[in-house]
Amino acid sequence: MDNMSISDLRLEIDAIDGEIARLFRTRLLLVDAIGRKKRREQLPVGDPQREEEIIRRQEEVMSREDFAAYEGWMRSLFEICRRRQEERIE
Repeated sequence: MDNMSISDLRLEIDAIDGEIARLFRTRLLLVDAIGRKKRREQLPVGDPQREEEIIRRQEEVMSREDFAAYEGWMRSLFEICRRRQEERIE
């Protein structure tokens, strides 16, 4: 990557951002489906144990610094998803 130009690096980031957006939309569709099932089964929106499991799966494959950023990002994502389910349950 060090031999790539800034423009080329940015093109790579743009492609990754597009993929992240696509995956985010797919995740939200799945979150909606889970929210409907939770509502029908009268289950709580949050599942802290599952959230921790998801985060910890990546801990060993990242540097400490990268993992700290990833953990913060995932916690924000979980909050967005919980809020979305709560809003749709009401």
